[in-house]
Amino acid sequence: ISYSPITAEGTEANPVQIIGTNDPENHGFQVITNGEKSSLKHVHFKGMNALRRPGWNLTGGTTFYNGEVELSNCIFQDNICEDALNLVRCSFTMEGCTVTKAFADGFDGDFCQGTISNSKFSYTANDCVDFSGSEIIITNCIVDASNDKGISGGEGSSIEVNSTSILSSNIAVASKDGSSVSLTDCSISDCKLVYACYQKKDEYGPSSITAKNSDIESCENHDLIQVGSTLQAEGKLFEGKATVNIDSLYAPFR
Repeated sequence: ISYSPITAEGTEANPVQIIGTNDPENHGFQVITNGEKSSLKHVHFKGMNALRRPGWNLTGGTTFYNGEVELSNCIFQDNICEDALNLVRCSFTMEGCTVTKAFADGFDGDFCQGTISNSKFSYTANDCVDFSGSEIIITNCIVDASNDKGISGGEGSSIEVNSTSILSSNIAVASKDGSSVSLTDCSISDCKLVYACYQKKDEYGPSSITAKNSDIESCENHDLIQVGSTLQAEGKLFEGKATVNIDSLYAPFR
């Protein structure tokens, strides 16, 4: 646990390696600051678990709370807790990073503002990328093999996705609980469901997705839209007219 910002700078040939074990003392890598900037370049996290103390449990194998975070060419893999990477109340940039082989969610961001570019998220048991109460721009990324949702926005999030590929996932894109997700020049293939717009929590309202110039191939179903939510795809407006069985959206795909 660090209560100060972190600077870690490796190189492509010689990255900084932070490796967890399966013993009880593996509490991950947790950074809790007061708005200061942390910068990580070419850092490889592997096998992280979450902090577990009496009365205090975190969900992230790697966590940044209340700071400015710069992640460049970092790898997060093989975590053994709920989130491989969890940012909470942070402003961040993420460039050229990889999040893969996650026990549950890959990248979970709560109440954040940030940009993600040229990064890859793959092989997650739950969501590859999941944001709540956040404003996010995703550009030129690959999202692959999510057992739940490839890209998910919830709790009033605003997510802009550009030139990104979403592959082999249960739900390619989900917008829920008062969120809006927009996609431009994206490709979606081999997914069970392309778009899902719905309300999961009573305290939030309906949601929306807007898609422009999407290339969709080999997907089982195009959309699922709850009453009150909307999908605007390639200039056509689709309004939800049916009640959605929310529990059915969280059934395992693989």
